[in-house]
Amino acid sequence: MNPLIVRAGAILLVCAQLVLAGCAALTGGGTGDRPRAKARGAEIIVFAKTRTHYFENRSPHCLAYRLPGEWDFGAQEAALRSPAGDRVVSVAVYSHPTADDGVAQTLAYIIADTEKDWGEPVPSTIGPFDASHPRAVVLRFDEIVVTPGTAGRTVGTARAAAGQTVRLPLRIVVPLVKGFTLVATVFDVSDAREILDTLEVTDEPQCWRNVIRKRFPGVLS
Repeated sequence: MNPLIVRAGAILLVCAQLVLAGCAALTGGGTGDRPRAKARGAEIIVFAKTRTHYFENRSPHCLAYRLPGEWDFGAQEAALRSPAGDRVVSVAVYSHPTADDGVAQTLAYIIADTEKDWGEPVPSTIGPFDASHPRAVVLRFDEIVVTPGTAGRTVGTARAAAGQTVRLPLRIVVPLVKGFTLVATVFDVSDAREILDTLEVTDEPQCWRNVIRKRFPGVLS
């Protein structure tokens, strides 16, 4: 099995072209419905009308999606944390050299990587996601008991302690464009549905710069 390459590690960052007023801080402050934004590297989140609009500005396939409520950046790149701080989501793009849609290869890679990460095989099941997303599949791992050697790592929003039984996140895998698959990592199926239902992809050289300016005037300087 050839290793998959996570897109974030091998593409051109275009964040420099997205100049955010007060980068890494909220913009458009004040009350009312005026959009506010926050930036981290190549990522921008815009808060507007009780929703979080996430924009990832990485070529060649720039992603965007929406979630209800005001989510903040998570600890890891491309991750968001829920308003209550109890859920985390992340979206990654994997490349694959095969001629098919790459879903089977992506699943095999995630399973092998999870086994390596936890130091033991983790039983899992694979099935269809839901009828509204017929090309998507969901990978579910069984609960796992944390050992002294794996204690201290973060699962979701909490650090796992030795002897604790933890639930690993779901992975929803779907073909994106030729040669790439998208993987949504979630703990709540409803979050995955929101991501897939609102997912947008552009290959514009400046990614979402013009779109953000049109949708949210005044957010970008």
